[in-house]
Amino acid sequence: MINVNFNLASLCGIIYLLWGIVYIILVLTLIFRRTTNINDSSRLIYVIQAIVFPFFFLIISPILIVYGWRFDPIMQFGQFFQTVLVIYISIKELLMTFSRNR
Repeated sequence: MINVNFNLASLCGIIYLLWGIVYIILVLTLIFRRTTNINDSSRLIYVIQAIVFPFFFLIISPILIVYGWRFDPIMQFGQFFQTVLVIYISIKELLMTFSRNR
């Protein structure tokens, strides 16, 4: 039996799901656009980053969507701040990478 209820943890799960898909697209376009400017070791790091980070986002998102109703309000609040922090750091990293490679 699956009980899905919309709350702050479920919202975080939806954000992780959407950001995981967007992140894959952004990092892969960065890799393919800047192939000539990036050396082999940096390209390998970007490919690993393009695979690992969205993998975790896409694993965490269904857990939060389906089981988020079990979280007490303090845990939901903490999960929300963790989601905001992860999205902020990944956007900052992508913007710094895009501006550095121009």
